[in-house]
Amino acid sequence: MSLDQYSFCPCGNGKKIKFCKCNEHFPEMQIIYRMIAGEQNVAALDRINVNLKTLPSEPWLLAMKSELLLQLGELESLEETSAKFIRLQPDNPLAKLYRSLVAVVRGNTEEGATLLLQAISDATEALPPLTATVAMNLMESMGQRGMILPALLHCEMLLDMGGDMVRVASSAYDSLISHSNSNTLSRESLPSPIEAEDAPYAERLAEANALVGSYRISTSCRSAGPRGLSSHRPLSCRRSAGRRPRCFRRTRRGRTRTWLPRPPAPWRRNPSPWAGP
Repeated sequence: MSLDQYSFCPCGNGKKIKFCKCNEHFPEMQIIYRMIAGEQNVAALDRINVNLKTLPSEPWLLAMKSELLLQLGELESLEETSAKFIRLQPDNPLAKLYRSLVAVVRGNTEEGATLLLQAISDATEALPPLTATVAMNLMESMGQRGMILPALLHCEMLLDMGGDMVRVASSAYDSLISHSNSNTLSRESLPSPIEAEDAPYAERLAEANALVGSYRISTSCRSAGPRGLSSHRPLSCRRSAGRRPRCFRRTRRGRTRTWLPRPPAPWRRNPSPWAGP
């Protein structure tokens, strides 16, 4: 496969080379890529090291060097290069993947799992191909250490991602459930969360949502317009013994007293005459 302007940039930021700032080094990038494609890994590594002397912080050089060190099996150099890569590019998903792989090989599964999740979260366009390699090594390491349930949770996460991750997750799942250290309970498939629309209580939930949605402020305050609370304030009533209930309406000029009409006879509690103006 050739490297052109519309290929993803080796730096790992998810952009095409044409739209990446690494585009200014595209001719040198093509030379190194052809050397790697021709299996001249040692010569390509030497050329990358020469370029790093003048361009020590170029992410595409660090990414290509990390890939070559991984193929050559030089773990010590890969650990040093990945540490420099992630220090210079802390938000680069490819830098986190190389660092995660080193952590998994060193036996630090917790750090490896954390970096893997961060790399997946930081990927914008598409996941780097290294994601599948790191995930497989992480789940295999968890299985060997007896951490079957965390490994199965990672399998479920990869299955939900779709694409090529489904094949990786299925292979890892078959390996985990047949592992000698796994118990019978962990071999059961984890249930997927139930959607609210498919749940048995879906009808009741929709009814409850409708009731909550219909709870509003009084219609008079809502339909009164932007000045509804001042011009349509509800009347506040007050009643004293032997007196007609008095109501006060708030107006622009102050508070105006209004007398209510006489109530019907059955509701009259005090036979004394009504006090009035």
